[in-house]
Amino acid sequence: MNWLIELMGGPDNAQALGAIFSAITAVVAVIIAIWNGYITRQEARFSVAPTLSMWANYPEVDHPVCQIHLSNKGFGPAIVQSFQVFSDGNPVGGPMFDKVSNLIKGVFGDYLDEVDHVSSLDRGHAFGANDEVIIAKFRVSPELARCGTDGMTQFMVRLSLVVRYQDIYRRDWVFVTHQFQGYTFRDSKWRLSYWKARLSLGKVVTIVPRGPLEDARVL
Repeated sequence: MNWLIELMGGPDNAQALGAIFSAITAVVAVIIAIWNGYITRQEARFSVAPTLSMWANYPEVDHPVCQIHLSNKGFGPAIVQSFQVFSDGNPVGGPMFDKVSNLIKGVFGDYLDEVDHVSSLDRGHAFGANDEVIIAKFRVSPELARCGTDGMTQFMVRLSLVVRYQDIYRRDWVFVTHQFQGYTFRDSKWRLSYWKARLSLGKVVTIVPRGPLEDARVL
């Protein structure tokens, strides 16, 4: 031990180096504790993150009914902030459920026989984990049903849906279905995914209603 003290230049220097080493060890321990706390917090947030998904059941010749489903396959509720539908990239408005009905009627036109059921998600609605809602259920003409998937695709590709929501930590999210592609990203200008979505999706995500009344006027 004496040789080590002599190597350090004497007992005074040894004590100083020991104090420095102890301080460094304490700082490293604090950094590790902060990092572990951050990781634990992130895991807690992701453990209750909602994950929205949308799909459709296409009509068949003997059952010409189409259903569009929206579900939350995540682990926590999605608190809805706005619900929008688009036709060919243009917003379709209307009060409450009318916006979905207006969308279906406008896109399918003469190939639509009847709209059986439509749903909407109002601001403040808590869309819980494992919840599912039928956004639209409608009957198409026998002629379109006989065209199969290819015939329906030329109409369905024109539909877009945008749901803005918050998780229980009040983080803002956006879920988009556009041209058969689903997108989920944080609604934050500090996120790269936010700007990538704006560039690729255009006005489908850049048009944000300031309130329900404004959304209803968009036709």
